[in-house]
Amino acid sequence: MFMRSARRAATVTGLFFLGASVLTATPAYAGVRGDIRNDLPASYTVKIATFGGGSSSCRTWNAGTQRCTHWWLPSGKADEGTDGIRPGMDTDGFMVEQPVLVVLPTGVAIRVAAFTWTKISDFEDVHCSVSGGARCVISS
Repeated sequence: MFMRSARRAATVTGLFFLGASVLTATPAYAGVRGDIRNDLPASYTVKIATFGGGSSSCRTWNAGTQRCTHWWLPSGKADEGTDGIRPGMDTDGFMVEQPVLVVLPTGVAIRVAAFTWTKISDFEDVHCSVSGGARCVISS
């Protein structure tokens, strides 16, 4: 019984440290995740931001108000990739200047007001498009 508990504790501890080392060793700008693609029509203004600094204030619905620096993300463009406007940079959130449906990785859809930012994690991608209405789908 003691050996089983000791092995279980060692396994959990090892997985914790492995997870922590992978998370700290992988920079947010690795380009693997955290990409935002805007396929909304040009009449929808989409902005992307980095949080934690900058001279602007970004009010999010899911993470309070953040100090931020933001950029316009043109229609048909992404923040990364061959058509990226900020290759190699970390993007922490997005905003649409019109009401938009934000679909979370769990499948839950939330109507987000115009000019309200959505914070994303470094391991989430976002695809904004018109599919039954303006929507931004977050996947992890």
